[in-house]
Amino acid sequence: MDDLIAAIVDVRDKLRRGVFSNEDQVSKGVVMRLLQQLGWDVYDPTQVSSEFRIGNRKVDYALRHGPFGSAVLIEVKNVGKATPAGEDQLFDYCFREGVPLAVLADGRVWNFYWPAGRGSYEQRRFAVVDLVEQKPPASASRLRRYLAFDVVASGHFEENARSDYTANQNQILARQQFPLAVEAVIAKADPRVVAVFCDEVERRCGIRPDEGDVRNYLGTSFNRTVVSEGMPGRPTSAPEPSPVATKRTRRVQGPQPSRAARGPAQATPAPGFTLFGSSVSCRNDAAVLVGLVRALGERDSGLYERLAPRLAGRTRRFLSQDRNEIYPAGSSEGVLRSVAKLPGGWWLGTNSSTHVKNEQLKTVRHVAGLSPNEVSGQLRGRT
Repeated sequence: MDDLIAAIVDVRDKLRRGVFSNEDQVSKGVVMRLLQQLGWDVYDPTQVSSEFRIGNRKVDYALRHGPFGSAVLIEVKNVGKATPAGEDQLFDYCFREGVPLAVLADGRVWNFYWPAGRGSYEQRRFAVVDLVEQKPPASASRLRRYLAFDVVASGHFEENARSDYTANQNQILARQQFPLAVEAVIAKADPRVVAVFCDEVERRCGIRPDEGDVRNYLGTSFNRTVVSEGMPGRPTSAPEPSPVATKRTRRVQGPQPSRAARGPAQATPAPGFTLFGSSVSCRNDAAVLVGLVRALGERDSGLYERLAPRLAGRTRRFLSQDRNEIYPAGSSEGVLRSVAKLPGGWWLGTNSSTHVKNEQLKTVRHVAGLSPNEVSGQLRGRT
């Protein structure tokens, strides 16, 4: 067992026993100890600068090598507190100063971020090392890949981080296609899925079901799942009750209370949105979507380009620089009017249900990398 793995095993045992109770203990007993095993001279400030100043605050460690200043910034938290919330200044400094790698560590969990990447902080996190859950050799290998002194000195840490960030981004894009892939193979009753389903039923009861029944069942089950759970980017609605069920429900419920007994009617919330504490009222739901997208686009010049593929439906786009991709030229006059022009030659389609607009607002917020406290929209349900 090499020295780094042995140190991780010892740290893991102490973490399980709850030995580290504050940030200072985590910093000295975990982070500094492992940095030393990774080849850093933790007592040489030209290599490991502690309490490194960033503007009006300090970051716990800056790993330095060569003439280009800091290569890695490490912020230490108490156990269980490794979160990017409140770390805007750290990430902004990394981006402005060209620091390739930011690490948030609580002793147990080490989060690795590519500050120059796109998207939210979560999307820029490309690797996680959990000293308790992961096997010590695997943790040691990952820590060496980004933080070993010789890897940083050679510049290979940056290549490794960039490569892993790109791979993680590709997986994010792949996961976004999961709902459509489910629809393609289940709702459309792909023959391969039908065959596997029939095999499983036959294995359980010895009777092979009719394939037509299976196709109907899969399509119906998928639609029920979409209605109850919702699919990103797809409108959902509750199924219409049957006449028999409606009549039966009315007989059980009995007479309805009068308006006076029910109390005063609740006012319908006015449509609008809030951005960084400033509220904006809008005339309708479409104006909420357009206003928020335009306001965020003015802050982030690359937002529309990142957002366009995320707002694409099954048959058309909602955000594009080609208006015909949103509504074909042959569409009705009313539909053609349901499009707003945005800066930079972009167009935004607004002919959609309230549910779809709500999902689009969530997508916009997510792509912009903002929290619900920073941006929110209120729809009234009419356009």
